Amino acid sequence: MAVSFGKLEEFNTANGDDWVQYIERMEHYFVANDITDSTKQRSVLISSMGAKAYKVLRNLVAPNKPTDVSFKNLVKTMTTHFCPPPSEIAQRFRFNTRVRESDETVAAYVAELRSLSEHCNFGETLDLMLRDRLVCGINEPQVQKRLLAEDKLTFKKTFEVALAFEAATKDAKQLQAATAPTSDTTVPVYKNEKLPRSSVKCYRCGKPNHKAPDCWFKESVCSNCHKKGHIAAVCRSRSF
Repeated sequence: MAVSFGKLEEFNTANGDDWVQYIERMEHYFVANDITDSTKQRSVLISSMGAKAYKVLRNLVAPNKPTDVSFKNLVKTMTTHFCPPPSEIAQRFRFNTRVRESDETVAAYVAELRSLSEHCNFGETLDLMLRDRLVCGINEPQVQKRLLAEDKLTFKKTFEVALAFEAATKDAKQLQAATAPTSDTTVPVYKNEKLPRSSVKCYRCGKPNHKAPDCWFKESVCSNCHKKGHIAAVCRSRSF
């Protein structure tokens, strides 16, 4: 028994299935399984598309039966029904007004532009149209300045520069996050004190940058008042 490569599901518009993409996948199925006979291709289409799609097909080709129509014409009939050609002007309007969204990657934006260009009939000018739309719609002033400064700018170069900037921006944010100071590195504020530690003077010796319990002179005896715990220079009861 021959091994079959791939799987063909039913075509179901309720699940958001696209007829053109469905046929494209079916054509790849034919290639993978060496199905070259058009009669057999027609049978695969009819047996795989599902009951609802077959009913639509049968109504569209009536009074003929689907088995009396060639595979090519069956596909064309269904394509015209499910995917009527959009207006070229309307599609070009969508293409020329499409801008990159804030959370959209450059690659995703370009892919969307290519999809929108499918029915624009740009022909040999497609790369130029993609270049212009990418420059105008990328929503990155720094990238736009860089691109506008380029001489003989191509779509390929535009795409490469935009991708490089996107990657550099992402790397810079990661570096900034990795080197940002944590809360542990902030200068502590002592109880009942609003000044940073560097400006607080120890009452035992008059020097900054340490607390009184850590002072070297906490065991010293004042030569002025003869009390323990500070030196004469900061003695509050000194008589000289």
